[in-house]
Amino acid sequence: MRRRRPVLGTALLIGASRSAARHEVEEQARRDAEIQREAEIRRLDEEQREAKTQLAIKEAVSQEVGRQERQSQVPIDQSMTKGGIANETPQPLVHPSYGNDSHEANIRYCVGCGNACKREDNFCGRCGRKQFQPDG
Repeated sequence: MRRRRPVLGTALLIGASRSAARHEVEEQARRDAEIQREAEIRRLDEEQREAKTQLAIKEAVSQEVGRQERQSQVPIDQSMTKGGIANETPQPLVHPSYGNDSHEANIRYCVGCGNACKREDNFCGRCGRKQFQPDG
């Protein structure tokens, strides 16, 4: 009996198919790895953006808290305290034009911070703003 030899074209076709299949599997694995790398890069970028946003929010909040604390730190006048503790209700500032006391006539209020200043003062004792000097 004669042994049959495979047809050369069939052998090449089968070999080429295996090689092409192997190559396709490797190419797909490379594409999957690239997709995963890109997804990881996007995730890290998003995490960094989120961290920067959180840091900016924390800085803004701390600046606002500091600003509010600075605004609330009004010097306590000794006349407003009893035994070193501030009264519950502070005494209101009275504009000089409302009072008829001769002492109040020598006081004016800073337009910058509302501090009571003497009429002859050129600058506010609290904020340093130049005071208006009326003519006459």
